[in-house]
Amino acid sequence: MDKVILRVLAFVIDAMLIYFPSIILLQIIFGLDFRMADIVAQLFMVLYFAIAGSAFGGKTVGKFFSKQRTVYMYDHNDLAIVGLRELPKMLYFIPHFGFVFTLLSAGLYFWKKTTLHDWIGGSRVMMDSQSKVRG
Repeated sequence: MDKVILRVLAFVIDAMLIYFPSIILLQIIFGLDFRMADIVAQLFMVLYFAIAGSAFGGKTVGKFFSKQRTVYMYDHNDLAIVGLRELPKMLYFIPHFGFVFTLLSAGLYFWKKTTLHDWIGGSRVMMDSQSKVRG
């Protein structure tokens, strides 16, 4: 259960750095309504996760502070592979259906110890102290 808390903490840190400021700035600077700012901020999050995960060895700022990293099967972490993991995260934000994907991901985590986006992307989030996953 501690790993779940750390994963949530890492996400909250990343959201505080990218998602929430993006919504505010998009509304103030570009005058976007909340829904459009929300969609663009989600895209920024996907880009942030993909670029940071590829450039910094599977770590975002949140994962750095929670001492976690994303490890990809067969040691591939180029931008295309990382993007494959990140794009499904947008499913969680689909109006009226996102909660279904969120519940599916949570159920998958408690059943198979992997989330929906990790399963699709062939990745795992591990503590820094754990050894790398081998396919």
